Amino acid sequence: MDIFLITLISLWINPVLGFVLARVTKSKSRSRRYVTLTFVAVFITQVISIVFDITFTSITIDFIFASIFYLGICFTIWVVAFHNKQILKVVGIVLAIVIFGLNYLSGTVGALGVGFVLYDWETNQEIKLEDNFIYKEVSLGMALDDFRGKRVEIFKQVGFLPIERKIIKKSYYNEMPWSIKKLNVEYNSETKEVYLLGVDTLKNNEIEYWKDTLNIKVG
Repeated sequence: MDIFLITLISLWINPVLGFVLARVTKSKSRSRRYVTLTFVAVFITQVISIVFDITFTSITIDFIFASIFYLGICFTIWVVAFHNKQILKVVGIVLAIVIFGLNYLSGTVGALGVGFVLYDWETNQEIKLEDNFIYKEVSLGMALDDFRGKRVEIFKQVGFLPIERKIIKKSYYNEMPWSIKKLNVEYNSETKEVYLLGVDTLKNNEIEYWKDTLNIKVG
């Protein structure tokens, strides 16, 4: 589970790495400027990504980028904590205690909870369709949840770049048999429609079908 490891490593290491960066660059204005501009660029990129639903084609890269974003937050907190003005120093120290305290709590005794949260981000089926469209399917709900379902998303890849834009997102809760692990997916390039089909064999050997159609032109 790559994104789980990336998240835990980020929770464990970024506060320390942010401390080191803030400490080392404190008396080096040029180095601090370069580090700050790098994190500002990452922040702007993240905002654009959220506003326009743009991501990398690899969720692993998305989480690495998010980890760098969090490192920028850690760096900023330590810069404030090391500030010469007493009020800013106090604010920075309080933020460090609260945020990093919750940070390490989540990364240790709360690691199981982090895993539950990240479960809904793990893609269990990804299919490259024609016309640079990408279909992604995520299973929703776990053993202890009172619901089960799937979230399906259609992305449009930007040329040959490893970047995609989300154009359709649809969730199904308790609408299909729980035993359906993956849906059968077909794409019609003429009508720009994606056909979803789930097939489940019941205990009495009867077959139950579930289906839906996603219209990319409408989406």
